Amino acid sequence: MGSGASADRRYPVGNANREELFNIVQDCTMFAAALDLMDLPKEDISECRRQLLLEALEINNSQEENGIGQAHGSARGTSSSSKKEKSDENMAREFDELRALHLTLRERSAVLDNTADISYHGSIKTGARRCYASFPGKYTTGWDALIQQLAGDSVGCVFLCTPKDGLGKHEEDPEGSGECYCARIYGQREKWKSNDKRAPHGCYWYHIWLQKVTEAVAQGQKLQVVFFPNEKGLGKVRTMEELARADLWDDIGCGASQKAEIATLDLMKEREPGSGWEYDEVDVAHFLQEQFHIGTLVDAWYEDARAWRRGTLLDKPKWITKDPAETKWRVKAKDGESFESQHVRHVSDSVQKLLQSIGRSVQAVSIEEEDGLDDLVLGKTSEAKEKLFEALGHDALRKMMKDALPPGIDVGATSEQLRSRSGMPSVAIRIKMKTVEALQHLRDQVLSGDLEVKINKKLEEKLCSERVQIDKTLFCKLMERSLLSFSKLTPHQSEKCEQLRQFSFVNLLAPAGAGKTFVAVQYILDIVRNESTGRVLYVAPSKSLGYFFLQWLATVYTLEDPPEDRYRKIEELFGRVVLLHDPYNYGRVPQILGSSIGFSDDGLAKDQQFLIAVYDEAHQIFRPGLSREFSRPPAQRTLLLSDDSQSFLDHTFTEQQDMEKLERVTLDEVIRCSQRVVSGAAPFLCSAQSRKNIRCCGPSGPPLKSFLFEASDADRFKGYARHTANAILYITRTYPGLSLHRRLALLVPNEEFLVEFKKHLKEELNNNLGHRKLLLKKSEDAMCFLHAYLLPQVQAEAEAEVLILDTIRNVAGLEYLFAVSIGLDAKIETTDADRVIRAQLYQSITRAQLLAMVVNELVPGGWLEFLHLLRLKEEEFNESKALAETHAEAAEKIMMKVTGSRRRDAASSSMESDLNLIRPGDSSEGSSKVKTADSTGNPRWKPTISSAKTVEDPAPEDLQVRDSLIWDTADNAIIAKIRELRFNPFPSVVPSTAASKAAESPEIATVDPSAASSSAGLAAPTSHPQGHLLLSGRFKSDHIFTADQIMGYMRLVGDRLAVRGVPTFMVEATPGQSFAELTRMALGRAKGMVAFCTAEYGAYTRTGYDTFRELEYAHDKELLLIPIRLCEAWPPAPTDNERGAWQNKLVFTKGLVYIDDQQMKNAEGVADQIADSVAELGLF
Repeated sequence: MGSGASADRRYPVGNANREELFNIVQDCTMFAAALDLMDLPKEDISECRRQLLLEALEINNSQEENGIGQAHGSARGTSSSSKKEKSDENMAREFDELRALHLTLRERSAVLDNTADISYHGSIKTGARRCYASFPGKYTTGWDALIQQLAGDSVGCVFLCTPKDGLGKHEEDPEGSGECYCARIYGQREKWKSNDKRAPHGCYWYHIWLQKVTEAVAQGQKLQVVFFPNEKGLGKVRTMEELARADLWDDIGCGASQKAEIATLDLMKEREPGSGWEYDEVDVAHFLQEQFHIGTLVDAWYEDARAWRRGTLLDKPKWITKDPAETKWRVKAKDGESFESQHVRHVSDSVQKLLQSIGRSVQAVSIEEEDGLDDLVLGKTSEAKEKLFEALGHDALRKMMKDALPPGIDVGATSEQLRSRSGMPSVAIRIKMKTVEALQHLRDQVLSGDLEVKINKKLEEKLCSERVQIDKTLFCKLMERSLLSFSKLTPHQSEKCEQLRQFSFVNLLAPAGAGKTFVAVQYILDIVRNESTGRVLYVAPSKSLGYFFLQWLATVYTLEDPPEDRYRKIEELFGRVVLLHDPYNYGRVPQILGSSIGFSDDGLAKDQQFLIAVYDEAHQIFRPGLSREFSRPPAQRTLLLSDDSQSFLDHTFTEQQDMEKLERVTLDEVIRCSQRVVSGAAPFLCSAQSRKNIRCCGPSGPPLKSFLFEASDADRFKGYARHTANAILYITRTYPGLSLHRRLALLVPNEEFLVEFKKHLKEELNNNLGHRKLLLKKSEDAMCFLHAYLLPQVQAEAEAEVLILDTIRNVAGLEYLFAVSIGLDAKIETTDADRVIRAQLYQSITRAQLLAMVVNELVPGGWLEFLHLLRLKEEEFNESKALAETHAEAAEKIMMKVTGSRRRDAASSSMESDLNLIRPGDSSEGSSKVKTADSTGNPRWKPTISSAKTVEDPAPEDLQVRDSLIWDTADNAIIAKIRELRFNPFPSVVPSTAASKAAESPEIATVDPSAASSSAGLAAPTSHPQGHLLLSGRFKSDHIFTADQIMGYMRLVGDRLAVRGVPTFMVEATPGQSFAELTRMALGRAKGMVAFCTAEYGAYTRTGYDTFRELEYAHDKELLLIPIRLCEAWPPAPTDNERGAWQNKLVFTKGLVYIDDQQMKNAEGVADQIADSVAELGLF
């Protein structure tokens, strides 16, 4: 448009429409779409764009910058004058970091877009003494120091920023199978996995780097590796193989590309020891010190407010020591206040550049259009344009977040640039969860990385090259606070709460995760608010559950109060609560001691009547023998919270007449646990009825994990420690960047196990996760605090991550993000201990909100043995299908077999013996165990192979590997075959055509009737219409082998023959079937027979059908006969009336070749020889 255009021509629409159009622009719609709404002539569009941008620039220029954290909203947001009046503290309080999602810029591996000034290809100098092989690229000022001030040293580091330099280029890995280096130097979640295994920014840098460093080593230069400040040696990946699974962007110790570089140096050091690949570890602070000049604008840590503040550097230390506390920087904040800081950082513009890039991308503003603004805002055009695009970037990012979030999550009207307490620059986007279900769905998307993928995909669609990640630790803090802060009951909970109010003595029954304690909290607070005086009694089986209840009560009670009033109100509330816990000898009144919860003297006055008495986990309180009996204090109302499936025994009351008054209310909806946690715990429910009514409202969650292993006496606890460490490593790799502080519970059976296990676990954690600074604490020690948001002053962040290591008994009623059940399994012995173990397995799995895992040695005949027969099926999770994987009666059937009278007598005399369990490592009268001693002389108990009949006789199909939507068993370390399932949760297999012909070809093992009682449980391959090879053996122990060993060996041979395609057949008579009839049928369809010749093979018995008759039939019918020699004397000479020995001599002549495996150590080789012989004869 020409210069003679009128003002009206420049604004062809009215002011009202201009305001509407401007709002559309600020809401991040495309300029063209906004202009289309005005129906402008094409020649007016360019000028209108300029005028709109000008107006936006003028508004942005009128706003004052507010320190590090500047909130951004739409044009209709807070005015600059109101912002200016707010103090830093009020601003921080208004924009609580625990009410927002924090997005940080994901660091690129050796790629620094838009930083052409530090592009570098390495420089190896002849005669140099040192070579800097790895350097954190984000410390640009330190990089300047390296290349400018240390000109005498070589630098092997490579940083690329443009395609001309090699950005986006790939190089083939000479050690790979045709793939480029991307496949082994980038983490699993990187773009390379879904981009034909090629990272979008390439791997050519790695090729150049390796060449440079190899050249330096050849010249004898000492390699130097530079780490983040005060994190020297941390963040390294142990091996090159782990790079593809590691979190390269965890911001610990070193950068993403550095992890690949350091892993390569370690590999070369191992391959070529003494060849110069060793390196020195250097702190980047040595380079940073010279880059902070007096008068520089810095971000400094302000200890009093536990936050970062922006200011001008007034003074700096003469040197930077290893101890940060000795390093003092003096900074003057914008408000004029001066303070000392132990940590300063350069003002980071990475987030600003990210927002500006998004702003430009979503508005599609060309460089020419930006240049056209230069003559409109004199002197401040460049800065103003950056502010505009930054503001537009905020709006666009909020819109992307809104589109990516699951239903039930609202995005706030403002976002803000912050530095987290760790010092990481971020964009904080305010969110609000409407329901617990929405929060849990958000939890799954954030922790799995799916939400990041959605947002980054939207950035990619906008042609924005930057990628973001969500601070998972801050999100978990938000989630934990929100879970405790929800004051609104679900409709189902509200209905049940109304029912509770109708009764004065009521038992609230609910499965784990249904929110029993939450309902109780709401119920109690209603009473406290309506009654100005009077106390509440809370009874719990453990002190740790009491702490948890008090935290929850305080959070909900002060939810609407300003922070400065919360502390006082909590003190008043605690004065009206009395806590009673095991051993229930006196009550305690809670009080606040600093940031911790303490207790005053006995709060149980003799004449005191409580407003309400709540008995949490009542199934553990009202049971004989658990603790000394006590009289229930008088109360106007009594509320029991219980779960039959977590009960070791049926809970009863001291006063029998109370049972007549007890009303029951049932909660059925599970809201805390994921669907997979509920499905994984379902087999251990105490009854089919308990399982029938359960409904889970949460998301599917990740697959549960099992780590089953075979252990010996000598390394039993080492094995537990090693596999537990692997379970923790799995969590750290699956949820990178997430602090495990008070979020992971390691649950063990008893104190004796805990003490021995802890010694070995500490060693494993130091070796594998030493950089994480993990501490092991009991639940009581980790729970005795008030949450930071309830305190009047900001608390220091914990330097170490506390993991909960405790007995399952001490964590009843508690919940954690992750829970690992360790050593809880035991052999089923049809004693009262079976009730205890079942309940504890159910308890331990349901302590997890998101992911439950089990670590256990393989216990034959135990509760977890079935997990070895599962493999994860990779498909979308379906709760109905998952629950159908197991049936509801499995545990109930076992419980019914426990003798009632003996069980109750044992419980009354010593319940503690049951709590210590009957497991490997414990003793039990009447169990089939052999006492041994380990290297330390401590007694051990090890199960022997038992010939007792199984509690549940599994069908053959029950021992086949099954697909599972629930359990990931890939980390099981089991070689042994499963012979029987005493706990068989699998539903019956639908009869097939072959199975319907059971009368003709039954699938049972051939068993000598004289030893039939010891042969139950042996499953077998399926019969084939064309005939089969009959596997014949006598399962009777001799002086060499036990019956179980013989049975197991035959199974291994049969399994291998099935793999080789040879149809085999074994027979077992089940109750109601005729062994003689089944054996006749099996022999009738046999085309050959394999005789497993133990010392007692061929013995003549009076049963009519035994190995004597089988051998006789095979000889008379001239069937193919393949003897397997398993005994010393040949032919076998059974100890009968000599008829068996005589027939063996007749049949097993010198001319009949046998296969010799007298030690039973080569079952696979034996099977291969049989298969080869059958193939040569063309038998099938």
